[in-house]
Amino acid sequence: MFGVTGYAIVEGDLTRLTNGVDRNCDICGIENKRLHGIANSGKDLSDSSFLFTQKVKVEPSIDHGFRFPADYEVDSDIEPLLDKSSSKIRLRECRTQCPPTYKVVLNRCVRNYKGKYNQSGSVILPMTSRFIKFEDVTDAVEDASNFFQEVGSDLVNSWQDLLWMCLISLGVAVLVTVLLRLFAAIIIWVLVFVVGLTALGSSIGLWAFWLTKRKDQGTWTDTQMTYLMTAAIIVSIISVILVLVLLFMRKRIALVIRLFNEAGKAVHAMPLIILQPLVTFLALGIALGSWLVIAILIESSGSPTMEGTSNGGITAECQFKKDSFTLFSRWWNLFMITWMTQFVLGCQHLIVAGAVSIWFFTRDKRKIEFPIALSYARLLRYHLGSIAFGSLIVAIVKMIRYILNTVQKRLGGTNVICKGLAYCCQCFIWCLEKFLIFLNRNAYIEIAIHGYGFCKSAKKAFNVIVNNALRLAAINSIGDFVLFLAKISIVVLTVFIGHELIKNKNDIHHIWVPLTLGGIFAYFVAHCFISVYEMAIDTVFICFCEDCEINDGLEKPYYMSKSLMEFVKNSEKVDHKTRKERKK
Repeated sequence: MFGVTGYAIVEGDLTRLTNGVDRNCDICGIENKRLHGIANSGKDLSDSSFLFTQKVKVEPSIDHGFRFPADYEVDSDIEPLLDKSSSKIRLRECRTQCPPTYKVVLNRCVRNYKGKYNQSGSVILPMTSRFIKFEDVTDAVEDASNFFQEVGSDLVNSWQDLLWMCLISLGVAVLVTVLLRLFAAIIIWVLVFVVGLTALGSSIGLWAFWLTKRKDQGTWTDTQMTYLMTAAIIVSIISVILVLVLLFMRKRIALVIRLFNEAGKAVHAMPLIILQPLVTFLALGIALGSWLVIAILIESSGSPTMEGTSNGGITAECQFKKDSFTLFSRWWNLFMITWMTQFVLGCQHLIVAGAVSIWFFTRDKRKIEFPIALSYARLLRYHLGSIAFGSLIVAIVKMIRYILNTVQKRLGGTNVICKGLAYCCQCFIWCLEKFLIFLNRNAYIEIAIHGYGFCKSAKKAFNVIVNNALRLAAINSIGDFVLFLAKISIVVLTVFIGHELIKNKNDIHHIWVPLTLGGIFAYFVAHCFISVYEMAIDTVFICFCEDCEINDGLEKPYYMSKSLMEFVKNSEKVDHKTRKERKK
């Protein structure tokens, strides 16, 4: 890591990208040193800050020379430099100012197209034989300029409404989390009823449609009727299976409802835990910024080398050639940002899981003091290595996927067998990656509960997953879908209220601009709230399973609430013992 970073800092130069370099690899706008092997390098270009690049295709003439397209206008300062041995003329040099027909964009001279047109009013485009109308170009440029001006005006005129939308999204997110806690049972059972009713309604509707078409002789062919009957049979089978599964898993669905209630209690007992995603986004921003800087430095590095023919001096130009270590640095930098991303996300999972597990395994919830700070302290003191190891495994698998994807693209037009094997490998690695991410998530919860190392925690998490597969299926299907609907509802309600606030304003040209920005912020807020809520549900479930394994409810009392005790096998004995103690 440090070797690649040091190499990028020493060999790279951001000014090569920001200022641009001429055909001798001299950087525009500064005083350059002579480069080894480049004869004309080392010029003082302090007064020449603009990079001018022009590439023109010339056509062969009768006398075996070359000529430009008939209507193409050649700048007088370019003509003496032309290399008549090549059909492609390229010029890359630093100038004190751009030609009249060019404009400055990021220290580059970019063709403006105004003035470069023939008598018929067509703009001449270099490197192509096509022509476009000058009026069309200017109209497009003016339309784009007007559009961006209108967008800027809309943002200025609606900043107060955007602020209100941000506050509304926060309020809606809090309201949705409260509703999930109070009305989780109603929401989930209504959702299950709607899914079952939709499945049965689809199958009944298809059979009714088939019977109707069967009575109308001659409207459909026998093949079409066969396809329709096959579809009705398949949908009916799926519907029956789905309804039976919902009936079979009704008790596990009830457990999902209890987990939603308990997770809501935990989150509302520690409201500051909602801010944890903000810390995560800040850390991810720092990591991505560092990666971007290093990536730019790597791309700006290389050994200056003259490439192309040197006849006439115009087609031979200096390029920064990448060596094998530079190519390795690209992949290593990609691997590091993948690892760091997974590491930061793993830290968030462990912090939330640690705080929720402290809340769960405390009998008197009123005596909990600073669970989030305690979770941070445990992470920094004991568990950074476990998070680093878990995230490393996922990063390695992701890199294998990246490499396979690169190989698959390079196979291109090879035979079908190779492409099929590549797709199979991609599918297998994708499934492995998703499983490892899921296992890591549960392993971090085990680390937060017991304080074990990563391998032992991953083993315990795997046992929990295997022993509670049906319960996890209910949580990950119904629970995740409910949380997805919660995210969508936050965004939709925020955008709808924002539309009502802005719709009567006459100074707004494009109402979708502020609504889009407000919707993006609402999604960010929804993600912050719901991701914490989701992790809290998973943590409460693992804590519930561990509580059932460690304690028996009799000699060792459970930590879980009475609502969760309903799903324990010896809950009746526990209730009987509790009633006896109350009578005494």
